Amino acid sequence: MDSPASGSENVWGDIRAEIPTVTKKKRRLQKKAPGAPKRGKSPYILFSMDKREEIKSTMAPNAKVTDVMRAIADAWSKMSEDEKAPWKTAAESDKQRYEEEMATYDGPLRVPNKRAKKHPNAPKRASSAFLFYSQVMRPRIKSEHQEMKNTEISKQLGEAWGKATKAQKAPFVEKELVDRARYKREMEEWNNAKPERDYQEAHQQQYNAQYGFDQLGTYDEAYATTDEIQSMTERDFLAKTNVELAFVRPAVTPPVNCPSWVCCLLPCIMRTEGMRLYTNHSPKEVNVMRTGDTVAADCRLLECSEDFTVDLSALANEKLPRVCSVECTDKENGVLSRNMVFMASAVVKGDAIGVVVATGDNTVWGQLISNHKWPLVTDVSNAESERFIGNKA
Repeated sequence: MDSPASGSENVWGDIRAEIPTVTKKKRRLQKKAPGAPKRGKSPYILFSMDKREEIKSTMAPNAKVTDVMRAIADAWSKMSEDEKAPWKTAAESDKQRYEEEMATYDGPLRVPNKRAKKHPNAPKRASSAFLFYSQVMRPRIKSEHQEMKNTEISKQLGEAWGKATKAQKAPFVEKELVDRARYKREMEEWNNAKPERDYQEAHQQQYNAQYGFDQLGTYDEAYATTDEIQSMTERDFLAKTNVELAFVRPAVTPPVNCPSWVCCLLPCIMRTEGMRLYTNHSPKEVNVMRTGDTVAADCRLLECSEDFTVDLSALANEKLPRVCSVECTDKENGVLSRNMVFMASAVVKGDAIGVVVATGDNTVWGQLISNHKWPLVTDVSNAESERFIGNKA
């Protein structure tokens, strides 16, 4: 039977055994702060950095990294103290540099080691041949062996893939090559569009700060069009971001009791909740409009170029496009400006920045459909637009 003392030693030994593991795990969760001073290097590290290529050149071209490191260590161990003196002097200088920088540094030494968050709209990475193989074979194994765990199935898939011949792997390798080409092409397009994304996000953030809508930033994807946001109703989105419910109603649905429901069907389909074009905007969001764009929501202009013109023919139901020039008259307080661009308008020329004030049923187009005023008669859209602007001013 162990004595109390020996029992205490065993317990303390178990605790000490856990300490390195916890510390190591904690260090994995953190990384050195980018702006923190770099520690001073030891004499051996300085020697290794200076002599590495020289020693490596005397070895075989295919020498392993471990062999090179061993050769450097042997060379260092054979040096006398006088030969090591230059490296020790350099190490002392580097140590002094570190201490001086630390004396004036007041930031953190370590920060959370978090991987940079992938943009929600970034292209999906290319899948490997093994992943394509697993997608085909996993359901088969699962149906034949329903009692197997996912870890066991994964292990079996790995073993089967390792034993497969080149001919058996060929179809999946071909899929990988095609997917890699797709990813490369999409990434090139994604990178080319970066200035446009940065431009829109910068104006979004600037507008939120200027008009007091910073709370939108409490939701991680407030400025992005993700599947999560697209699946939300506008009411859910605004509730999650703590923004007041302004000008929000459900998406337009075909009015079944309308005699002209066939005429209403096209705009209703175009604006159904599942369509991406009309679900990636929310009230108070900043929208950038350029030549060739179709406006996806009713917007009040904040800024625009002098030649900014829009085609309202889709909204006005006229045979000939009715092109109107819109110039922002109140850049200091754009939210109160009466200059509007309506959903379904086409940007003919110029650029503009506007804030979304209405989506769904509450747009001019949505009001017309909901009130069974489609198809339009002459000047109905003009009167409806004037009424809409008057209510929102």
